[in-house]
Amino acid sequence: MPGFVDPVLFLVDRIADVHPAPAYFAGFELEEWDDGAEGILVSQGVFIETTHARSARCGGCEFQCNKSVVVRLSKSTGLWAAYIECDEEPSHGRVPAELEQLRRYQASVRTLAQPILKCLKLAAAHVMEVGNGLQLGHINGRFGERNVDLVVRDRRVLLLVGDQEMDLGELMSLKGGKLAIDKISIKRLSNRKPRRPRREDVDDTEIQSPTRRQAQIRAERNRQIRQHGKRLRKAGRSWPQISEEIAGMLFIASPSNGLKAITAETIRRILATSTGR
Repeated sequence: MPGFVDPVLFLVDRIADVHPAPAYFAGFELEEWDDGAEGILVSQGVFIETTHARSARCGGCEFQCNKSVVVRLSKSTGLWAAYIECDEEPSHGRVPAELEQLRRYQASVRTLAQPILKCLKLAAAHVMEVGNGLQLGHINGRFGERNVDLVVRDRRVLLLVGDQEMDLGELMSLKGGKLAIDKISIKRLSNRKPRRPRREDVDDTEIQSPTRRQAQIRAERNRQIRQHGKRLRKAGRSWPQISEEIAGMLFIASPSNGLKAITAETIRRILATSTGR
């Protein structure tokens, strides 16, 4: 019969709440789901059946307490039976419990990724853990290749396509007895232009032109040359001796900042501009 709960939203919200731990779903929680929803999620690899619950909601009275369940093999029928020993109202005695109520499933971001991988034809073997989620692979968009990630952020499960994002609950639905993925919306995300970073989100060095960065590195190198020149001059060295000694220093002879090594003659010119010789 039609359910009163959207299984996909219920599933995604539970996973987001407990991530990175796996989420568990008890049989009695699925009673308000649409018929067949449970089986669809199992067939798609989103639900993984795990150990049975040891407690269940008792239907013996209007209070519907959550009580421990006893499971026994009936000698007369040879079938398994479950019941609850009511300790609230002794007159209730043993209250039968449905075995279906004890069934439990486990789900996580990794199991949620299974139908997405199939929809986008991405290889499960290439899935990698990244921070608060998974990197599923890459798809091509209008402006080039885009990463596809499934992450949990601010108690939301998000599908990231490049620098675009969308709630997974809006992309996934149960339709016609199948778990559907909105591939058109994912393609639309992949075709959007990359966002230009806001200045407050980017370090100044990242938005400077290469020429400007190189000029700053060169200025810092020259500052170090002058600093060493003053120190060696105070120690009684002549300017030719100072230039030769600085030319052999590591930050000049083998620079790791992208600049080329310079000669003692060039160093003498740099020192001359600072001393007025």
